[in-house]
Amino acid sequence: MGEKGVPAALQEAAERHPEQALRALAPLIGDDTTRGLQAAGTVRGLLYARPGLAEAVPPGSVEALLPRPAVPDCADLPDVLSGKPTRSAKADWADPALLPRILTRGRDGSLPASATRRLLNLLARKAPEAAQVRAFCDRHSLAEFSWAVFERWQALGAPTRHNWALAQLGLIGDDTTVRRLSPLIKLWPGQGLTGRAATALDVLAAIGSDVALTHLFELTRRGRYKGLKARAVLKIDEIAAARGMTRDGLADRAVPDFGLDERGTLVLDYGPRRFTVTFDEQLVPLVVEPNGKVRKSAPKPGPKDDPALAPAAHALFTGLRKDLRTIADQEIRRLELAMTTRRSWTPEGFRTLFVAHPLLGHIVRRLVWTTASGTAFRVDEGRDYATVGDDPFAPAPDDRIGIAHPVLLGDDLRAWAELFADYEILQPFEQLGRPVHRLTEDERGAHRLARVEGLVLPYGKAKGHSQGRWESVDADGGFAGGWLARRDPAGLYVVAGLSPGLGHYMYGEGEDQKINAVWAGPAPARAPKDTVPLGQVDPVTMSEAVHDLVRSAF
Repeated sequence: MGEKGVPAALQEAAERHPEQALRALAPLIGDDTTRGLQAAGTVRGLLYARPGLAEAVPPGSVEALLPRPAVPDCADLPDVLSGKPTRSAKADWADPALLPRILTRGRDGSLPASATRRLLNLLARKAPEAAQVRAFCDRHSLAEFSWAVFERWQALGAPTRHNWALAQLGLIGDDTTVRRLSPLIKLWPGQGLTGRAATALDVLAAIGSDVALTHLFELTRRGRYKGLKARAVLKIDEIAAARGMTRDGLADRAVPDFGLDERGTLVLDYGPRRFTVTFDEQLVPLVVEPNGKVRKSAPKPGPKDDPALAPAAHALFTGLRKDLRTIADQEIRRLELAMTTRRSWTPEGFRTLFVAHPLLGHIVRRLVWTTASGTAFRVDEGRDYATVGDDPFAPAPDDRIGIAHPVLLGDDLRAWAELFADYEILQPFEQLGRPVHRLTEDERGAHRLARVEGLVLPYGKAKGHSQGRWESVDADGGFAGGWLARRDPAGLYVVAGLSPGLGHYMYGEGEDQKINAVWAGPAPARAPKDTVPLGQVDPVTMSEAVHDLVRSAF
């Protein structure tokens, strides 16, 4: 159970002697102090976890123990919640008396028990019309109710005949639901609950918010369980197809703005004190005091602060920082990958998706961008574009814009590095300082890259390449450990033949891998086949390929 903030000893005692705990904690509830809130949480947890406990205390005690909103029952209900509810074996275990009350949209009324029971019956039938209550109810209280139903189901042993308690999170849950559910999704496959994790992915997709999508994307990139990652990819592809876009296009549009203003900042209002939230090069939130001093976290509310505004502002910052631990690294890696794979956008798409985005704008200004026609530029604090000479620049409407790999900057690379150093611009990932490997004129016409042939890669690093930016899967989808291949935007492959070859399994030890040959061609193979001159390969792909092999070798 583990109510946050409750001492472990008290929690253990409450679980061992629940009836005594209910009576002992009752006087502490309802005074809006930290102690009172913790006591209420412990009591509610006991009642959720022990279905028969409510009957063991005197009549009326449950209502007295659980704090309820001081608002009247709402009489003017929508049709979907009106009428006398019928008994349902699927929902009888979810007693409205043990669940948080649901407030109306204006928070000036709450659903009566009969309407709550009717909603539970709809949820138990997985009826789509249950989602209609979102327009009538306060979203936060509705989501808290939804999560409490899910927790009670878990406390009862999560019986499969009542698995609607998990599915309903997708109908009436919110972003808080997403943040609570995602860690469980990562754990469940390891507990033999792969089916439950798969259903939870459907919940994230049903919620469908930007936060939900970013957590889905995270599950495609991280985690120990290949099956879960594959299903998350499938779910992302389904959502993208339904919206008529690619997976990458969906990722571009699924970055939350977290309520930041057009300057990419957020004001924390403590009443007599106000603080501004901004971000560093890794999208770590920083708090700026009125005197300009920068803090790593929001100050705790003090006695002179507004008793309502200050705690809310502090909680807002805490939630933002928690979200960004997931999203920041994900977005930075996504943009670095866009640089190495030569993704590009229209000028209009670039400005809308990146320059004007309140969060991503903090990264955009720390990178050098380039057009397909060859002009490199940066985005300044005013969101205007400037060349390396600080001259204004405007891309042509039909041009394309991408993140400039240093191999494309030629003789201007040093000038760009000096400019960023002068302006003290720190970069989110290695761009201007990235190692560059250009082919010599002789190498451009050659069919083999002699400078890396004969290098030996530790097994672990070679295997890691096969699980990342390189491929080692044949045309039939089987693992082909005799080579590593990296595809360029035009479809050509840089191929490194390995000896003795990688094993099929992802984990474990193996022999060091010698690079027998490196060549380019239309398809990977164990030995050079249908090779083309190396100069035909995209220079960014070639530079990254050589860099990976050289830095991984003994």
